[in-house]
Amino acid sequence: MGTAEGRGAGTTAQAAAELGSHHLASGSELCTTLEIWTSQVKTVLQMCAHISNHLDYSVNPHAQDEKLIAADMQSLTNAPSSDHLPKAPRKAPWPLHRYVLVWLGVLGLIVVAVAGATLLASVWAQSEVDKQEQECCWPEGATPAWMGKELGIRVPEAASDRRAGYKVGQRLDTGLLTFTLPTRDATAYIARLVEGGRKTFPNDQPQKKDYSPADGFAHLGLPEPETLVEGVQTTSECPDGLKTPEGKYLQRCVTIFVHEFTPGSTRLYFKSTMEPTATPPPVPGKTGAK
Repeated sequence: MGTAEGRGAGTTAQAAAELGSHHLASGSELCTTLEIWTSQVKTVLQMCAHISNHLDYSVNPHAQDEKLIAADMQSLTNAPSSDHLPKAPRKAPWPLHRYVLVWLGVLGLIVVAVAGATLLASVWAQSEVDKQEQECCWPEGATPAWMGKELGIRVPEAASDRRAGYKVGQRLDTGLLTFTLPTRDATAYIARLVEGGRKTFPNDQPQKKDYSPADGFAHLGLPEPETLVEGVQTTSECPDGLKTPEGKYLQRCVTIFVHEFTPGSTRLYFKSTMEPTATPPPVPGKTGAK
């Protein structure tokens, strides 16, 4: 099968035509075989051309590699020359928006750090202020007898564990008085103090355990009654027109907590917020103290 068979003029094509003219099936089969053969030959020729192109392309890179190798070999025997050595490619500079993003990130970190430091300093300062407020301005000499007189609370003779405190505030002062009675006596005492028809109520909205007011009973070494729930009753009373046996002596409005802390023993808490007009508590050992 020569190249002329690609144009249909070869001996194979002539034989196929001759067989077909005699109505023989082998003529058409031979013609089909010739077409397939021609197609395969063309495919092989195309692949050879493709390979040739790749080989031609590879010659140039290999030539460049050989030049680099020659230059490297020469640099080993001669003084290095920048003209013969390949230059390292330069890194492309960052675009402007990337610099902006980096600076914004740094600025954001600085702002967060400053804000965090300021917040910590503020919390620490506030804690120091709260601590000083709790420890400050509790005059000595605020005895239970003196505080009972200021509030108009008559402390029963049977009362035990009597404690009192007087807190001088920036605008208002606070008076604290507490003592313990047998539960039966405490119930009777509250009945004589609170106006008829009024009742004490459970502390159904207690403060959290860490509740620590600056003018609280913690200064007296006691739990804050606002945080207690079990066995606690609370009420309040003011002296205006109060005619009960104990209420008629009341001088200031008081908040009252009644806490049966053990079966049969009850502590009474009295707390009053007052204008700073109370007589300063007597200081033991000083002139005029009684």
